[in-house]
Amino acid sequence: MKKKKMISVLLTAVMAAGVLSACSTGQSSTQNGDNAPNTSAGGVTTIEFWAAPNPTQQAFWQT
Repeated sequence: MKKKKMISVLLTAVMAAGVLSACSTGQSSTQNGDNAPNTSAGGVTTIEFWAAPNPTQQAFWQT
């Protein structure tokens, strides 16, 4: 029984580490200026939004 508890605690710790690593900011990749073209020196990220409406939506908004 103690072995099962140890395995479940270890599995929980590994899963938590995986979730937390997915939430990282990726600071090491932004130090290479070419890898982060949308990041300015102040740490502000610019997002370019391209909308691609389908014909039904376009017909609705044009009426």
